[in-house]
Amino acid sequence: MLTLMSSDNVNCISMRIIATLVIIIAVLMCGCNKQPRNPAKTAKPPELRLQVATRHIVVNWRIPGSPSRQVWTATAKNGVGLQGEALTGSSSGRFEGVDCTLFDKAGKAASRLQAASVIADRDKYEIVASGGVKATSLVNQVTLSADRATWIASKHKIIAEGSVRLAGEGFDVRGARMELNTDFTSMHLTNP
Repeated sequence: MLTLMSSDNVNCISMRIIATLVIIIAVLMCGCNKQPRNPAKTAKPPELRLQVATRHIVVNWRIPGSPSRQVWTATAKNGVGLQGEALTGSSSGRFEGVDCTLFDKAGKAASRLQAASVIADRDKYEIVASGGVKATSLVNQVTLSADRATWIASKHKIIAEGSVRLAGEGFDVRGARMELNTDFTSMHLTNP
C-alpha cells in the first residue's frame, strides 16, 4: 500500500528537519566558541614583594621637623629598599659598599664609618654595619675596627662587636664588645 503525503505534510517534515539542523549547527557553533572555564581558585596566591635595587645612592636622614639637622649621611655602591619600597634619599634599606657620616646630638659630624654592608632602619634611626667595619672620630681621630657595629642614633651610642679594636694617641684597646658614644669621647669595654 502506497501512502501519498500531502504537500502540507512534506512542508511540516521539511520544517522539522530544517529546525533540527539549525539547532544542531547552533549547538556545535556555541560549543566550539566556548571559552575554557577558569579553574576554581582554592587559595589566594602569595603576595609578591618587589625589591627595587639602586646603584650609587646617597642617603640623608634628618630630624623630623628640622630639615637642616642631619642624623646620618651615606653613600653606597648598591642598595635595596626594605619591605619592597623604592630607595629614596631618606630611605631604610640594605646597602653595600657604604661610606657614611654619623652626627651627634647637636647635628654636627661626629664620626665617619665604612663597611661592606649596612642595614639602615629610618623608623628606629638605627644602622647595623658589618663586614670589616672601620670608623674614625672626627673629634679626636680615635679609630675603631670591628666585625659588626650598631649605631643607635637616638642614644648617640655605637655598640661594636667581634674583634673590636680602638686605637688613639697613646692607647690601643682590644676586646669582643665595646660601647662608645658617637664621637668616641666616651667608651666602655664590656667584654675584654
